[in-house]
Amino acid sequence: MVLFPTDESNANLHYILKRDPPHFFIYHYPWFMNNAWIKKSWIDSLESEKTPYVLYFPKSWDIEEYAPELIAYLNQNYSIIDNIEWHGTRIQIMQRKFNASPLAYQ
Repeated sequence: MVLFPTDESNANLHYILKRDPPHFFIYHYPWFMNNAWIKKSWIDSLESEKTPYVLYFPKSWDIEEYAPELIAYLNQNYSIIDNIEWHGTRIQIMQRKFNASPLAYQ
């Protein structure tokens, strides 16, 4: 399971939900999202592990501005199956599409 974006406020959800994070675990702070290698490695990790679920926290850390290619990857490879309320925000539960194909990273 992937939390996106991951930060100190939600990282313990892996432990609470008894789900391992991806092998390439990062915090999605803007200063990390300025590094193309980090973003590509994160996508490569999700691709190689075929991560089945993503909990997407929209509008956290302005991720849409700093990492639009990660948003594009999620939209291409995952479908929203539910929404939940968490700390006044709607969290999207996303499931990997059966026919997901990797997004060419630019």
